[in-house]
Order: sequence, then C-alpha cells, then structure tokens
Amino acid sequence: VRDSDTSLWLHNKLGVSTDSWTGGSICSQLNPEVLKNIQECFVELQTQVKLKFLLSFFQFSRRNLEEVSQLFVLYLIYLLQLP
Repeated sequence: VRDSDTSLWLHNKLGVSTDSWTGGSICSQLNPEVLKNIQECFVELQTQVKLKFLLSFFQFSRRNLEEVSQLFVLYLIYLLQLP
C-alpha cells in the first residue's frame, strides 16, 4: 500500500470530524501491516489525525493490544525522536 493511500485513508477515518476522540471503528482495522504503513507516512499526517490515531490505542481490546503492543512502543520511540 502506498503512503498516500494510507494517509488518505487515515484522514478520511480520523480527520474529517471535529471530535477530539476517535471511535472504536478504526481499532479493528489496525493490524501489523497497516501500522507499518502508517509509520511510513506518519510525519506527513495532520496533527489532529496523528493525535486521534494515537488515542485509538486506548480503545483496543486486550487481545488485539497484545498483538500490536510492540508496534505501539516503536511508534512512541519514533515520536520521541522527531524534532
């Protein structure tokens, strides 16, 4: 999947409303492959989309969170390294 496709998908899911919190609908679609694609385009995302994406991790079920927890930690490390 190209970065622009992932970026557009995330913007459509998370960037079109003024809600400060994301619905749980995105959680079921975040698998390791999608998360890897998001990492590749994360810097270019709008701030609102980035924040909603990160907040979506709080809505994962325990089973799904265990599956993507290592990727979440990698995201946090990546974000701490951004200027």
